[in-house]
This record gives sequence, structure tokens and C-alpha cells, in this order.
Amino acid sequence: MVCCRGFARAGRSPGKQGRQFYHAGGAIASQCVQHCGRHRALRHVEIDTNFWKTFVHERLATAMGDFGCLSIFGRKAVEHRLFAEHLTAEYRVRTEGRGRTVDEWKLPAHKPDNHWFDCVVGCAAAASMQGVERIGARSDVSTRRERIKLSDLQRQRMR
Repeated sequence: MVCCRGFARAGRSPGKQGRQFYHAGGAIASQCVQHCGRHRALRHVEIDTNFWKTFVHERLATAMGDFGCLSIFGRKAVEHRLFAEHLTAEYRVRTEGRGRTVDEWKLPAHKPDNHWFDCVVGCAAAASMQGVERIGARSDVSTRRERIKLSDLQRQRMR
């Protein structure tokens, strides 16, 4: 588990046979409170790692300048080689079961380091839970609020 702003994060891979994560707004994560003993509670977040790993790789595969692109700063590939190795440490296997198709992510037999990939995946899930959306993504809910003048607020308070 990784601590993320007061929450521990646990990645779960439900796979083709496991339970699906459903959440409003497209956030494939859930906040949970697990009671440990009589007086302690552990707050944590469970994420569908298969969904978020696929999401991150789709963002990395998006062409530079297109909506939804995830890019890395700089132009020197040597500076980002280790980060790139972590991002490509796992491979996906497309599987079918229970009437749905999922990408399951697996580590090769030699188990290379993938810690930074897991961190990027956790950041993507956390950003989604906080309401961050891709540029150009359609939003059903209008987030634009009507501006209110301070003088109007003062008048309402006087009434």
C-alpha cells in the first residue's frame, strides 16, 4: 500500500472473473474505511489497476499535441531512460470472461522494476477522484458557476 494524502492506496486487479469497479463520473476507484479493532479505522482507496494502467498507456501512446496526450518534458531520451523502462516493465494480455474483455497487466518472469509506473497509475486515479478531466473530454456536469458580486452578497446578508 502507498499513502496518498491521508489515504493508503491498494491496487486491485479484478481480472476477467473478478468484481468490477463502478463509480459515478468515470472514476474507477473507491474510498473505503476498514475497521481495525475496536477504535481504529483505516481509510484507504482501492483502484482497478488494469483499467488505470491501460488508461496511462493510452495517454502515452496519444500523439503529441492531441487531446489526452501525456508527455514527458525535455528532448533528450537519455534523461528519461530509467523512467521509460519502469513505464514499459509490464505487458498487457487481453482476456475475456463474463461477457467482457479486459487488459490484464503482468510482469515478465525476470520482474523488472515498475515502481514509477505504479506511481503514475496511482496519480491518474487520484486525479480522477479529485475531478480532474482530460482536456477536450466531454463533461455532463457544467462546472461553470455564475459570478456573484460582493455587493450582492452584502445586500443579501442585510435582508
